[in-house]
Amino acid sequence: MSEFDVEQIPRILVRWVHILAAIAAVGGLLFLRFVHLPAAQEALSEDARARLREEVMRRWRRLVNLGIALLFLTGVYNFLVIGIPKGKVAPYYHMLFGVKFLAAMGVFFIASALVGRSPTFAAMRERPSFWLTVNAALAVLLILISSTLRHIE
Repeated sequence: MSEFDVEQIPRILVRWVHILAAIAAVGGLLFLRFVHLPAAQEALSEDARARLREEVMRRWRRLVNLGIALLFLTGVYNFLVIGIPKGKVAPYYHMLFGVKFLAAMGVFFIASALVGRSPTFAAMRERPSFWLTVNAALAVLLILISSTLRHIE
């Protein structure tokens, strides 16, 4: 085991921010899809659900936008500063990274469309269960690929 290097502190802090932002984003996404939506559907009238949905989205919008910004910025930092493992890497490393990046862009797009107000994506907001499920699947794929990439040499 090597000695602690003070120069590693910024990398560690950025990694923590990245991981915490991912936890908050994915946790909130799973809560909305599997707890909030079904409970509101069962317990509230259509008018009450619409009012609650607007209030939840108003608050969630801020966190989604902050989460996307943090994940994107820290992800770019991690890629540029930490980068890929030094030396020869497994032939599928870049393929997995590409899939991870595309999945992340999909997650960001769907999340933005669901919390946004653009009429262009109103049809998506009318089917929140479907799109939250798609986003949850993409988020799980991201997590699995990320953990795999950390162990590829």
